[in-house]
Amino acid sequence: MKKIILEIPESKYEFFEELMDRLGFVKSKPKGEKADWSYSSIEQGLKEVKLIRSGKLPKKPIQKLLREI
Repeated sequence: MKKIILEIPESKYEFFEELMDRLGFVKSKPKGEKADWSYSSIEQGLKEVKLIRSGKLPKKPIQKLLREI
């Protein structure tokens, strides 16, 4: 199965959601749930990198990060 991420204007979202439901073979996530957890994790990681580079977030040694996994 393939996954895609779409950006739908708010004004057309209900129509699009109904259309996908009627197709029958499309699975969708409930409203408010992210399409893919890995996408949100990457997005959060990039925000943290920007904060570290700007000095607003302290750096962590790689050994400490590996212990947290």
